[in-house]
Amino acid sequence: MNSNSLAIQVNPGAVLPPVISSIANAASDDPNQPLAPGTIFRLTGKNLGTAESDPSYVFPLPKSLGGARVTICGADSPLLYNSGPLNGQWQIIGVVPNIAAPPSCDVVVSVESRVKLEARSQVKISLDPNETAALFSMDVLQNGTPAKLPILMDRDWRLIASPDISVSGLLTSPAHPGEPVIGFGTGCGRTTPPVPDGEAAPSNPLAWSETAPTIQIYSVDADVLFSGLAPGLAGLCQINVVVPPVATSGEQWFWFGRPNVGKFYHIWVQ
Repeated sequence: MNSNSLAIQVNPGAVLPPVISSIANAASDDPNQPLAPGTIFRLTGKNLGTAESDPSYVFPLPKSLGGARVTICGADSPLLYNSGPLNGQWQIIGVVPNIAAPPSCDVVVSVESRVKLEARSQVKISLDPNETAALFSMDVLQNGTPAKLPILMDRDWRLIASPDISVSGLLTSPAHPGEPVIGFGTGCGRTTPPVPDGEAAPSNPLAWSETAPTIQIYSVDADVLFSGLAPGLAGLCQINVVVPPVATSGEQWFWFGRPNVGKFYHIWVQ
């Protein structure tokens, strides 16, 4: 190399600045849906850490995974998973801290490095579960075609599904008028008693939602028997609701709130 040449050395292990693409309720994946305190969120982007992490089920949940931390409203978020660079896209799964309050919060991802590397965004916050709640869903086959099915179970823990849906390894059943179904989602908000950030929800006493969502099935307000956190887990909302006795057979709507307010799903009634 002569004296006029410029030598440039690139460190292949250098940590690149993080970039936030979106943050959303992990059940709905809708970035326009407000988050509630205690919601399981999915944050996507690039360079959101330094490595993939195994999912964390040890409580209290860690505040750092895969070389990244996430703060919402200035408080560290308990983290469940950091995907690492999966096909060039990263995702972090975590839980919104209880301190989060309307109308919005700053979201900051900080990456461990020799210099301070962070990305900033904002997210809408609401305390109305009709706006923030959503059900998780699973991939199924409906008449041989891939489809999404909300996770709703009957009292015998059979998945609520229509006869044309097959789910490998699971028993299925239609819902029945006058009988309860159990939904699993996230976004039901703060609880009584409160559960500290990152801790598993207790079973005795149960952690009830401060405000239960309104649920309509067959366009009728359904009786909500329980809305709160599923015991032994963090951020997972369990909702026990009775199918209205007037509901007729067939595919019916399942709404959080009333039509045009919250998320809606299909439930098969027989």
